[in-house]
Amino acid sequence: MVNIIDATLPAPKENKTLHVRPGDTIDFHQMVLEEVFVDILGPDIVITDGQNGARIIFPGLGLILFSPEDAPLMKVNGEYLTPKELLSKVGSVHNITAEDYVSFTSLDIDSENGLPGEDNKDNEYLIDEDLAFVNFMAVQLQPPQRDFSDPEKTQKDLQEIDDLLELNTTLNKDGFGPLFLIPLKTSLDKSSSQQQPPEPEGPDDSARTRFDFDLRMLQPASVEPAVGADVYGGGGSELSAFDPGANPQFYAQETLDYSGDNSGLTIYADNPDFFDAQHGARIIQLSPNLPDDFDVTEVKVTIQNIVGTVTPADFTVYSVLHDGVTFSQIAAAFDPMTGTYTIPMADIQPDGRGDINIMFVYDQSSFIGDTFDIVMESTAEFDFLSGSPVPDSPIQTRLLTQTAKFTDNYAGEAGTFDWYLESRPNDTRIFTGNGDDTIFGGMGIDIIETNGGDDTIMADSGDSGDDDVIDGGETGETGGDTVTYTGRTEAISVDLGAGGAAPDGSGYYDVTVGVSGEVDKIKNIENITGGAGDDTIIGDDDVFGNALSGGDGDDLIMGGLGNDTLTGGNDADTLSYAYITGAGAGITIDLSAGSVNAGAGDVDTMGDLFENLIATSRNDTIIGNTLDNDIDGGAGTDTIDYSGRAGTGGLTVDFSVLDIDGFSVLTFGGLPEQDRLMNIEYLTGTNDADTVTGDNAANIYLGMGGNDVISGGNGDDTIDGGTGNDTLNGDAGDDTLIGGAGIDVIDGGSNTAVGDTVDYSAASGVLDINLTTGVVSADGFGDSDTVTNIENIIGGSGTNTITGDAGNNVITGGASTDNFFGSLGNDTYTGNGGTNTLDYSTLSSGTVDVRWTGAATNTINKSAGGTDTFTGVQTINGSTGTDTLTLLASGLTVVSSGAYFSPDALATLIGVENVEGSSGVDTVSGTTLANVINGNDGNDILGGGAGDDTISGGNGDDTIDGGADDDTLSGDAGDDTIRGGAGVDVIDGGTNTAVGDTVDYSAESGVVNVNLATGVVSADGTGSTDTVTNMENVRGGSGTNTI
Repeated sequence: MVNIIDATLPAPKENKTLHVRPGDTIDFHQMVLEEVFVDILGPDIVITDGQNGARIIFPGLGLILFSPEDAPLMKVNGEYLTPKELLSKVGSVHNITAEDYVSFTSLDIDSENGLPGEDNKDNEYLIDEDLAFVNFMAVQLQPPQRDFSDPEKTQKDLQEIDDLLELNTTLNKDGFGPLFLIPLKTSLDKSSSQQQPPEPEGPDDSARTRFDFDLRMLQPASVEPAVGADVYGGGGSELSAFDPGANPQFYAQETLDYSGDNSGLTIYADNPDFFDAQHGARIIQLSPNLPDDFDVTEVKVTIQNIVGTVTPADFTVYSVLHDGVTFSQIAAAFDPMTGTYTIPMADIQPDGRGDINIMFVYDQSSFIGDTFDIVMESTAEFDFLSGSPVPDSPIQTRLLTQTAKFTDNYAGEAGTFDWYLESRPNDTRIFTGNGDDTIFGGMGIDIIETNGGDDTIMADSGDSGDDDVIDGGETGETGGDTVTYTGRTEAISVDLGAGGAAPDGSGYYDVTVGVSGEVDKIKNIENITGGAGDDTIIGDDDVFGNALSGGDGDDLIMGGLGNDTLTGGNDADTLSYAYITGAGAGITIDLSAGSVNAGAGDVDTMGDLFENLIATSRNDTIIGNTLDNDIDGGAGTDTIDYSGRAGTGGLTVDFSVLDIDGFSVLTFGGLPEQDRLMNIEYLTGTNDADTVTGDNAANIYLGMGGNDVISGGNGDDTIDGGTGNDTLNGDAGDDTLIGGAGIDVIDGGSNTAVGDTVDYSAASGVLDINLTTGVVSADGFGDSDTVTNIENIIGGSGTNTITGDAGNNVITGGASTDNFFGSLGNDTYTGNGGTNTLDYSTLSSGTVDVRWTGAATNTINKSAGGTDTFTGVQTINGSTGTDTLTLLASGLTVVSSGAYFSPDALATLIGVENVEGSSGVDTVSGTTLANVINGNDGNDILGGGAGDDTISGGNGDDTIDGGADDDTLSGDAGDDTIRGGAGVDVIDGGTNTAVGDTVDYSAESGVVNVNLATGVVSADGTGSTDTVTNMENVRGGSGTNTI
């Protein structure tokens, strides 16, 4: 994490002390740059407000301010402030004026004796060392500013300053004798580990005649070219790792600040030619001290093992030219017999100072703790064409041996006078502008801020498992910023949504890498690309969407709201829509298509085919592809659809059998692929012969074409065989089975409540089904079926003939003519449109009692057992026995023709002999059979018609007409009017209430002779005789009446 120091000025005339570490950010709030001045007091920087005397003291800041790697970022009221801008405010360096300070920075160190000289004023190579020299001088002249309120802290600050001074400069304040400067180009000699002060300068009696050279070890510096070109970071700090204080090596942060470049750069935190997860690099700088007119003509490097397993073959040696802007390299020739690398004169590339830089690239993964000698042999030759006198030794060869060690990175430990090869480069901070930049992270901790533009950050590049911090910025973007881990083999886990927010409240999101504990922090990142591990990548709800790619490995990719681009990459990847929850419509996910309509206007684009799927918690429809799919339907009622698959040879799946992961395995008869299904309730099969077995849930299975075998299992299933000769088994539960076209075998299996249903509603032809025999002689499609264990039937839109069985049947007709044949049991008949008949003529035993309410639904009691309910029936045909019509509502009329007029559509009664009236006003006319008609309550109009009828008026003032034949007529209670009609009738008026009962012969034209006293009617006007009782009134006929 970046440490931000709040550098707000204190109250007037008060002091504030702030400690700054390498890589920190100093934020100067409410400071007017024009009103402050800066003093350099020893290693301390002091900023004073010229208006009120407020002062901020930065102990030791001067030691790191001049290092491009360690210098902190500085901001004044949000604007960046460079060290040069800060130094423009310098008032004094102790008692040295700013002008004198500038003159100091132009000094160089004489290559021969290390004293200040005037020969290299144009050389800017040592600018940082010169600034360090000024600091060093100030340290000697004045103690640093200290916080005397805390002696312990003061002592700690002093020690820290001393350590930093030793760490960041070759200047040594603990030298012998009077103040002097240690030469930057120090001759190394195994016989001496102590640097000596220079000898007193004597007279210059001759030019240098002896060739020698100095060595130092450097970390490779960054290559920072002109605007628009690629930028290559070094191996960390650009400071030398040669350490006179015997500290093993430096560990400093490298900063690549291109925040002002909007051209679109490619930046490498570490130079990929030399640094990766396995390799590291160091530069050994050979500084030749040459006699006049001599040139270095050959350099040889020999590696000699001391402790461990180092071998020369584990190194690659290059002659390099590296001036910070350009870089070139030439590999040295290796002799495996001697273990020597040779760089001939033609390949030597001296830099502007004449130094020869030799790059060592080594395998850092295998040799931690190893120690070896680096033997440097250099030859210099006199230029015979120079015109100068030929020296006594025109060819000179010198050899130096330096001990080197492999070690982990660390700083500040005392040790022997050795060189140390690091195990990884140092950390890097990278800042870019508003272009579309590409940044390759380094092996250390990367802190990357990309500002605007669509940037790509390779967080995996050379990564050694450190925790990176990446901020993509939010301005000037179209496709968003991308962080990629393509080079990683560990599993990456990142959630750009609320679930992945870092717990520290920083606004960053955690990226967990493998099980190593590495956690990168990212923010303002829209797109993620995984690596070769089994990654989990989850997007956010940004309306502009995410581009998420898994790369290699078995990845899980889940977008969010917005139009996302989702790519699984190689291996078995999973697409997830589990973020869609709650109420709402499900979605259709086709893994073979290029996009998914995710609802709410979001359309996701698939970058390639996904193998696996996790659907939403709603009711989804899922279509697989030709790969091996693992499909989890999630919550809700989900459908898997294979109807678009051709040439599969049929599928086979048993949902009642689960593998170790909880999936049901689906295979294809003609293909090598297989799918695994979980939380799938509905399945649509192929057009080949499918075999499907259900589980304990309520499922829907559609066989489509082919001769399918489908078993529902437990649960209330719906099974549709589709076309073909199918075998459908409902198994346990109340199932609905649809045979469809073809010769089907249908078995409902056991049931639990309402029973199993065979459904022919899709048929438009003639249907003839008999549950008693189990024969479907016509299935509406031109075929025949066999049914068993079926309780209920749904007819088609054609003419249906449906016969139930002795069980409780629910029978539903279609839109056309239905002929229902009643049977035993408690059955329900629904006409459902058309002209429909309920026929009991085939009833095996007993009679029926049609109980009519006048409403849409009525019942029929069967004397042999059971009560039927019927709706939408126009004709009822009674049994072969004596049946009864019971009227349960008033205003109903039954005429002798058998027509039955009522508020619903029933029009005809056939074979119903008896009628029971309602409690209201009934009008009943019997048939030619011997009818029994009971009017019950109400003023009824009852007619027997032909036949020997028995009619009772019941309560109320009834009108009764016996009709032809010998009738028995009873008025019961009320003032009734009774006509016997033709035949020998027995007439009883019953009790009366007011005017009494009346026997009526007014319709007769023959002789009528009635004697109420004896109850004898010797002549009834039709040629017959009657018997009357309980009669108070008589109406004669049109003939001769004797009353």
